[in-house]
Amino acid sequence: MGGDHGPGAHPLHPRVRVLATTPDTAISPHRAEQLAERGIPVLHGEIKALVGERHQLTALELADGSRLDAEAFFVSSPAKGRTDLARQLGVELAPDGEHAQPRSQRGDTNVPGVWIAGDLRPITQQVAFAMGTGNLAAVQIDQHLRRQDVLGRAPALPEIPETSTRRTG
Repeated sequence: MGGDHGPGAHPLHPRVRVLATTPDTAISPHRAEQLAERGIPVLHGEIKALVGERHQLTALELADGSRLDAEAFFVSSPAKGRTDLARQLGVELAPDGEHAQPRSQRGDTNVPGVWIAGDLRPITQQVAFAMGTGNLAAVQIDQHLRRQDVLGRAPALPEIPETSTRRTG
């Protein structure tokens, strides 16, 4: 990387801003402190229009009439898990209540024999990351089942409580 910008600094850093676009956008106190220490402002506003020409985005027009000009934009769109299966199986949820809480980077959970992947894991709402966590979970499940084969016993399956929602068709 090079340069004499100090730890965590980058020559573009004075032009970096964070835009929170919904009232419920949560920035953890730790992350907010890190941004403040680096002089990166957190702005709030709803995007009204994209501004640019010929496939080149140059600004965002906000609902309050202000305009946010930039040379580049990075969009993070947090996703919520679309199933309550983890909750039904008794998997511990992350503090946000929207994701399962992994015990390690492997995706194992507090429920033996249950791994999480994709949008049920925190910070994996991008397709490439979600696919990677799915592959990692598959490897872990395979290893778990092979260990059970070597030990000569079938893995115990977690019970689903009777309060689970059942669909009839």
